Amino acid sequence: MSVYFISDFHLGAPWIKDKDNQARLFLDFLEYIAQDVEYLYILGDLFDFWFEYRDGFPNKFPEITSKLKELSDGGVKIKFLGGNHDWWVGKSFISLTGADVIKTDTEVSHYGKRIYISHGDGVAKPDWAYRLLRRILRNRVNIFLFSQLPSSIGIILAKIVSSGSRARGEGRSWSFLPYYVIFAESLVGEGFDAVIMGHTHIPQVVEFQDGVYINIGDWIRYFTYCKLDDGGFRLRSFADGTEGNFDFSKLTPPKGIWGI
Repeated sequence: MSVYFISDFHLGAPWIKDKDNQARLFLDFLEYIAQDVEYLYILGDLFDFWFEYRDGFPNKFPEITSKLKELSDGGVKIKFLGGNHDWWVGKSFISLTGADVIKTDTEVSHYGKRIYISHGDGVAKPDWAYRLLRRILRNRVNIFLFSQLPSSIGIILAKIVSSGSRARGEGRSWSFLPYYVIFAESLVGEGFDAVIMGHTHIPQVVEFQDGVYINIGDWIRYFTYCKLDDGGFRLRSFADGTEGNFDFSKLTPPKGIWGI
C-alpha cells in the first residue's frame, strides 16, 4: 500500500484558466490511486478559499468532496493540513470528506521514515508581511468576527485577498526557495528522514546526507505529487492523466504572475 502527498490546487480560483481540466484530472487521479492508497495527505490550498460561516458554506465542488468521502468510507485515511487559503476548514468539510483535519505542522511515520509535513507558508523569513498577516488571519478573535459575516460578503473579501496574493508573482516564490531548503536541512539535522511541503507551487527534490526535502509542487501547472512505498519517496506527475516521472527541465522561472 502507498502513501500519497498532494497540495496547492486552489480550486475555485478565478485566475485558473482551465478549471474543468483541473477538476477532471484530480478526479481521475483519485480513481487511479484507489487501487493502492492507504494514506492520502492533502497539505493545504485544496481550495482557493474555504471558511464555514454561521449561515453555512456553499460546497462548489461536490464531485470532489464526494470522491474523497468515497475513499474515506472505503478505508483510506485522509489527512488534511490546511494551507493559507483553507486553514479554516471545519465540521462541514470533515462531514463532506471524512478527512481528519490537522491544524499545525506535524510529524508522521510511514515505512520506517520519520516525516515532517507542512503546507509551508511562513517558512521564508524575509516574507515578513505575510508572516504578520498569517498571525492576524489565524487569531481566534478575528476568526470569530469573520464568521459572523454573511458568507456572501466573506467570499467577496476572500477573493480580494486571493487576488492580492496572486499579484505578488511567482518570481517571489522562486526567490524564497533557498529558505525552504535551509528550513528542511535543519529538520533533517534533528533526525527527520524527510521534509515534505507545498505552498511555493514549485516542485523540488533536494537530497541531504541523512534525508530529503520534497516540495510537491501544485495541480495548476505541474500536477505533481509525492508517492511513498517500499521503494522510497518519489516525486511524480499526473499531467497526462497517467502516473509518470516529473520532467524537471520544465522548471524555468516564468514570465507570468500567479498567486501563492
